[in-house]
Amino acid sequence: LIAILLACSVSVLLGSDDEPFTLTILHTNDVHSHIEETSKYGGVCSDKDKASKTCVGGVARIVTKVKDLKAIHPDALLHERRRFLPGDTLLHDFETHNGFGNNDRNEV
Repeated sequence: LIAILLACSVSVLLGSDDEPFTLTILHTNDVHSHIEETSKYGGVCSDKDKASKTCVGGVARIVTKVKDLKAIHPDALLHERRRFLPGDTLLHDFETHNGFGNNDRNEV
């Protein structure tokens, strides 16, 4: 939100009334540690899934799409909302515990 307000403030100060200002915001939400692609059902993306192009998710897809869109909109802002890490086996295999042995994920 601060980045958006800053971008708008700078455009108002530097732009003229004759120049339109377009703000492009790229947004992802609740990635939940889906770093690698998965099958459409959330499991491992098998070779068969890859061949049929039914795999979904993964940071590589996000990076590719952001690069494509930034080529078109070089001043675009990227905003990730909410949880980037918690959510899949990759993270849960390495869960940390606090000093009392409780799972930090459930702590407030």
